[in-house]
Amino acid sequence: MDSPDAWIHITHFPAAFSAVGMAILATQAKRVTDEMFIEAGQAVADQVPSDLLKQGLLYPLQSNILETEIQTAARVAKLVFDSGLARVERPTDMVAFIRQHVYTPEYKRGPIQAEKVA
Repeated sequence: MDSPDAWIHITHFPAAFSAVGMAILATQAKRVTDEMFIEAGQAVADQVPSDLLKQGLLYPLQSNILETEIQTAARVAKLVFDSGLARVERPTDMVAFIRQHVYTPEYKRGPIQAEKVA
């Protein structure tokens, strides 16, 4: 990476891209459109606080990436519903709806793992 700007673009593009995927999965969208990616890009940009914009930052902070993805996915999901492309019922709270679809890794100890620990 020759410049910090290049790193910023690489680290935040996945936030928009994965948010589109999350919205598509949650809404069971009939198809994927260019507008979904445009909305995701705008949603990510809209989450940059004005104080960071004044500093010249173009993306939200990496430390808040999960929340950025959730808020972005909610905006894309709204577009999916507004476009009539969803195969599920429209929720009243889009952000809560997306949060229900966030992957959370949970590892349970199986009998073999429990024996090794003991």
